[in-house]
Amino acid sequence: MKKTFLSRLLNMKVAIGFLLVLSAIAALGTFISQEQSEEFYTFHYGQGLGSLLIRTGLADIYHSKWFIALGILLCLYLVVCTGIRLRARKSRQLIGSVILHLSIVLLVAGALLSLATGADQDVSLLAGEKTKLTEGALAGYTVAVDRFDIDWYDNGSASQYISDLTVTNKKGEKTKKTISVNHPYRQGFIKIYQERYGWEVRGKVTTLEGTQTYALREGEEFPLAEGQSLAQIFVPNYDVESRSLQSVTAAPKNPYLALALQAGGQPMDMRLLQKNGRSMLGNMQVTFDEFVPYTGLRVKYDCGVPVVFVSFILALVGLVLRYLDDIRLKKGGRHG
Repeated sequence: MKKTFLSRLLNMKVAIGFLLVLSAIAALGTFISQEQSEEFYTFHYGQGLGSLLIRTGLADIYHSKWFIALGILLCLYLVVCTGIRLRARKSRQLIGSVILHLSIVLLVAGALLSLATGADQDVSLLAGEKTKLTEGALAGYTVAVDRFDIDWYDNGSASQYISDLTVTNKKGEKTKKTISVNHPYRQGFIKIYQERYGWEVRGKVTTLEGTQTYALREGEEFPLAEGQSLAQIFVPNYDVESRSLQSVTAAPKNPYLALALQAGGQPMDMRLLQKNGRSMLGNMQVTFDEFVPYTGLRVKYDCGVPVVFVSFILALVGLVLRYLDDIRLKKGGRHG
């Protein structure tokens, strides 16, 4: 009776069912926002459901202990099933099946490694700036941008953006690399992608209390006294005729800066300045002195990718061994 129960329990149909359940749980992560604050879940899901998502780990499925434990259990289950099959009479088809099973184990193991140890961080840097990475396995690394250039097509769209990087690892060892779109930095399990670019606008704000300088990037505001702020929209190529804040081209052929004085999120006054221009805005004077490009980088750490790659190779080998004889028999039958 025990042998019958074990033989029914330890078979690949159960393993496939186990894999489907794990996949369904993982799919929840596409419907439930992951790794957000407690306030986020309370606001979007309500107090009761939001607290439940956090307590059960469904707010961070891929890093939860129970999800990783299920993945490890699946790997062990597949190893045991494979071992049991190896005890049977050996053949090319059996060896192919075993290799296929092992490829699934490696695939799951690689995915678990990525989920448990993977890290992802976005950084925006001007030429000459550097930043220390803080996310997961990336913590302790430093990325510096030595140079950043943008190449333009004749129609004013960006053809390529290029960053010269210096990456310092946790041991203080430095590596230099020039990256561009579709040509990332690769070192060990770390990749750095050239993802985007933007503009930092600079100028001065002069009031009765004195002069302040601002340096703002897309979406940023400059705080002022009495709850006011200075919002901005940079237009790289302003069309004087249409007076639209939609840039004609991405290339900065006729740069203008729209500055708005806000109070409580509501605009009070606005001015449009050409580079090196100045104007009164409310009771203060504002200038638009310069603009400089910054590079947007995505840094990723993923030690599971090589394991997943090996699993695909094993899967191909296993498929060939498993079905090679069947293919030969079919061809032989046709010729016969």
